[in-house]
Amino acid sequence: MKDHDASAQMIDTIRSAQARSAKLRISGGDSKTFLGLGTSGETLDSRNHSGILELDPTQHWIRARAGTALQELSATLDEHQLMLAFEPPAFSNNATVGGMVATGLAGPRRPWAGGVAEHLQGGSLIDGTGQMRHFGGEDIPSRLVAGSLGRLGVISEICLRVRQKPRQSLTLRLEISQSLALHQFHSWMRYSSPLSGSCHTGDALYLRLEGTPEAVKRARSLIGGEETSDSLWDDLREQRLSFFRDPRPLWCIHANASVPQRKLPGPVLLDWGGTQRWLKSAEPTLVIQRHAQALGGQAICFTPDGCAPGLAQLPEAEDMRALRKQLDPQGLFSR
Repeated sequence: MKDHDASAQMIDTIRSAQARSAKLRISGGDSKTFLGLGTSGETLDSRNHSGILELDPTQHWIRARAGTALQELSATLDEHQLMLAFEPPAFSNNATVGGMVATGLAGPRRPWAGGVAEHLQGGSLIDGTGQMRHFGGEDIPSRLVAGSLGRLGVISEICLRVRQKPRQSLTLRLEISQSLALHQFHSWMRYSSPLSGSCHTGDALYLRLEGTPEAVKRARSLIGGEETSDSLWDDLREQRLSFFRDPRPLWCIHANASVPQRKLPGPVLLDWGGTQRWLKSAEPTLVIQRHAQALGGQAICFTPDGCAPGLAQLPEAEDMRALRKQLDPQGLFSR
């Protein structure tokens, strides 16, 4: 396990860039550059700033430096039968904890467990003036740091709430259409069922049940279907399913769950019970956005240089813009 505090070096790098009015590009594992994070500016590498600082298995929290490998943090939690409930995707063995927080991406359990922001208890970052700032309070809310894409500064340390692994997990497969899957899903949500994952690959609906053996057994009896491997959820999270191998650009559409399925210009994979819809399409951006708006949401491109906008090109919220100007007045981290 690598344990190294590189905060002093990162502060020096930021202050040097500030003095020269140079731009900085924060780099960790570079596993999510397809989000449109940009490649211009001098590189500030956070990987040397690493190490798990504290873990409390009884109070369910962990504290780590931002350059810590996500793989290492997950393995440490696994030793204690703990997990990050929001299932962050890595997309690479090089993914870091800081990048996980900065991008704010979550996996299949997101609708039931919450996202990064709901599990980020606090931490620290180095702002555009080279000052160490603590977040998690009123001045710098954790919800703005999660998904901030490095615009507020370099994340230094984070404290995350973790969860005990479920006593039992079971995946069911049902051969029904996507339209029927959306209808059925809303019906199941009315029951006190231990659902923690719902996706339709285009061929079949997959449901994950987690909880006590008794609760899983009751839900299994209610839903029906056939049992299949739990590995599907890892493959969905890391985009290893055959759906993602289609060469066309990949779009992520966040939709209103109450809006019924409608025909989209390409194959669709339903995730999060239908509130997240993956689309493979070579249609122009404006066409995709119109379809997304009809679903009550917006579309984000997940393909490098294949389409736009990526996550980094979406408009900033007003409170985020104000905080960025406060923490990075010179725009060192602007994209």
